[in-house]
Amino acid sequence: MEVNTFDQPIFNPQIADVLSLVKRETMLEINCVHVGKIKSYTSATNTATVTINVIRNLKNGTTLEYPELEDCPVFMLYGGTASITMPIASGDDCLILFNDRCLDDWALSGDVVAPTDTRIHSLSDGIVLVGVKSMADVSAVPSCLAINGGTNKISILNKDEDLKTLLLSVTALTTDIIALMKTIKCGIYSMLVPDPASGFVTLETKITNANAAIAKLLL
Repeated sequence: MEVNTFDQPIFNPQIADVLSLVKRETMLEINCVHVGKIKSYTSATNTATVTINVIRNLKNGTTLEYPELEDCPVFMLYGGTASITMPIASGDDCLILFNDRCLDDWALSGDVVAPTDTRIHSLSDGIVLVGVKSMADVSAVPSCLAINGGTNKISILNKDEDLKTLLLSVTALTTDIIALMKTIKCGIYSMLVPDPASGFVTLETKITNANAAIAKLLL
């Protein structure tokens, strides 16, 4: 059966034509997911103003841009007291998900609430997810776990040595250095430092504390 796109008028419509038209008009009114771009981000409220990267084609042949969406809650990873935050910036690509019902009351209180507005899948109820990129702007993804902080990056490779083994070897090495320093009698150092033994103790304490802090990270 040929599906009518309703670009042309239908004479003597059948029930199937009417139902298809109702279905199409309903889908055109529903907002589910859009790709967009961050215009501004407010860290104090974790909300963003975003634009939608799609232009609507109207029935009369003209086009219409979507309005800017303000005060959209932004999704970030968190659980309990832990979180991973991102320095969201203007121009970042994003996905905008539209809540089934009015989001205002929940966004302000965080409680289980009855919506005070009856709108459904409205442009006013967008939730923003950052991280998606178009193929025109995507960068090469390394074949390992990497945390990129702009100019600084940490990569964790599961090949020759994992990060835990490497850090444990470093802490063991510093312990050996302290033990060796205790056995060295350095005349020049004695002349420069009134109490070299005290200096070694201070250094040993600092390295021991650093090793203990690293050990906590590796649990």
